[in-house]
Amino acid sequence: MGRYPAAGLRAAVRRVGKAVPLLRRHASIRRAAMSPRKLRRYTSKDWHTRRYSSEDWLECLTTVPLSRILKRIRGFLLVTTAWSVFITTLFAVAPKLSLFALSSSLPHSLMSGAMGLLLVFRTNAAYDRYWEGRKLWGKVISTCRELATASLFYLPIPFQYRLANLIRSFPFLMKQHLQGGEVDMAEVSRWITPNDAEALRQVRNPPLLICKLMSGTCHEAMEVSRDTKPTERQLIWLENIIGHLSEALGGCERIMKTPVPLSYSRHTSRFLTLYCLTLPVVLVQSLQWMTIPVVTFMCWGFKAIEEIGHFIEDPFDKASFQLPLKGFCETIQADIEDTMDIPYVPLTNHGMEVNFGRPTAAHPHTHSHHTHPHTPFHMAHMPSTAPFALASRPRGFEEDGERSSGGREQDQNDTMDARGPARSLPPPHLGVGRGMTGRA
Repeated sequence: MGRYPAAGLRAAVRRVGKAVPLLRRHASIRRAAMSPRKLRRYTSKDWHTRRYSSEDWLECLTTVPLSRILKRIRGFLLVTTAWSVFITTLFAVAPKLSLFALSSSLPHSLMSGAMGLLLVFRTNAAYDRYWEGRKLWGKVISTCRELATASLFYLPIPFQYRLANLIRSFPFLMKQHLQGGEVDMAEVSRWITPNDAEALRQVRNPPLLICKLMSGTCHEAMEVSRDTKPTERQLIWLENIIGHLSEALGGCERIMKTPVPLSYSRHTSRFLTLYCLTLPVVLVQSLQWMTIPVVTFMCWGFKAIEEIGHFIEDPFDKASFQLPLKGFCETIQADIEDTMDIPYVPLTNHGMEVNFGRPTAAHPHTHSHHTHPHTPFHMAHMPSTAPFALASRPRGFEEDGERSSGGREQDQNDTMDARGPARSLPPPHLGVGRGMTGRA
C-alpha cells in the first residue's frame, strides 16, 4: 500500500485535506478516498465534506479504473471493443461491402428512446428496492428504541434486562438472516442464554424466534409479578411494538426473496447488447478509426447504468455492501445500552411538585402527599395551557372549563385520602414508571 499503512489511509486523507493539490497526492491516498468501502457511516460533517461535492470531479475521473461497476462490466466492454476493432479493420480493408453500404443511423436513433426508457425503469425499480430496505431498517432502529424505553416503565427490573438483551440480539440476527449466512452466535452470545442459542441454531428464521421470546418475556412478567406486573393495556402496547419488528422483518424478506422480474431484466440486457454490437457498423463510415474509442465509451456508459440497477437491487447483499447493516446494528446496541444505563429521576426529586401538569417550585412547607413518586414524565413537562382529554381530567371539571362546587368538594375529599391525591391516568405509551424505582 505504499508508505501509508492500510489502517491510516483515511486519516491521511483527512490530514492532507485541501493543503496539498489533488494531483500531488499519493496514489494510495486517492485510492483510499475513492475506493468502495465496506461500511459507509456518514455524519453531518461528512455529508458536507465527502459526499455530493462538485469539486472532486477530477478525482472521480482519475479513479475510474478503481470503479467496482467497471470491474463488473469489463467482460462486456472487452467483447464490444474487440468487435469494434474487427468492424473498423474490415471497413478499412473492404469499404465497399454491402454491410457498410446499406447501413444507416436511423434505426439507432429511433431505438435510443426506447432503450433509455428501459434503462431508467430498470434503475428506478432497483433504487426503490434499495430505499425501501433503508426505510425498513430505519423502522427497526426506532422500534427497538421505543421498545427498550417502554420496558423501563412497564416491566420489573429482571425482565427489563432480559428484554434489552433480546432487543440487542435482534438486529444482528436479522442481518445474518437477510444476508443468507449461517447463524453466527459469536455476535450475540453475550446477550442470550445457552438455551436460546441452541433454539436459534435449530430454526430457519432466528429473528422471528427473537420476537417470540420478546413476547414470552412480557407475558412472563405479567404472570410472575403480582404487585408490579404490567396491566393488560400495557401488555397490548408492548405486543404492538414487537409486532412492528416482525413487520419490518417481513418487509425485508419480501425484498430479499422477490427480485426484479427476470423477463424484464433479460429483455433489457438483450436489447442493450444488440444495440451496442451494431453501433460500430453505423459509426464506422463517419468516424473510421475513432469508432473504437467512441463505441467503447458509449458501451461503458449504457452498460454501467444497467449494472448499477443490478448492483443496488439487493440492498442486503453481503458482497455489494449497499446498506451498512453492521453500522445499524451497532447503533441499536449503543442506544439500548444508553437507555438502560441512564436512570430516570422523577421530577419530585428535583424539588418540584406537579399540580395538574404544571410544574411549580416546591414550597418548603409542602407535604409529600401533594405529589406522587410515580408521576408520569409527560405530566411534569406539560405546559399550563395544554388541554386535558375528558378521560384524564380531574373530577370536578366540566366540558366548558368551569368548575362546579360539587367537584371542588369532591377534590378536597380526594386530597385527604390516605392513598394520595387523585391523579389522571397516564396514556398507554408511558405507563407508571415502576421499572425505574427498583421494585421487582
